[in-house]
Amino acid sequence: MSDIEKKIMEIFTDTLQLEDDLVIDPEASFEELEIDSLDLLEVVTNIERSFDISIPDDALLDIHSAGDAIAYVEKLVLAK
Repeated sequence: MSDIEKKIMEIFTDTLQLEDDLVIDPEASFEELEIDSLDLLEVVTNIERSFDISIPDDALLDIHSAGDAIAYVEKLVLAK
């Protein structure tokens, strides 16, 4: 697990106030995880702050899972 993946999974766990021992399947959709739009907005805001990046609204249309978020952030961070 990369440092970026680990940090993003921690952000999901902390933001959604999940039990520390609960493991989120990165490929599970936000719908499957019952993450609503407000929760997702909070997760995205925390990811942006943690990585000092900006995720445009139109990019969010292609992010449907934690795995999608990880791939997008890795691409942004590695492009810096």
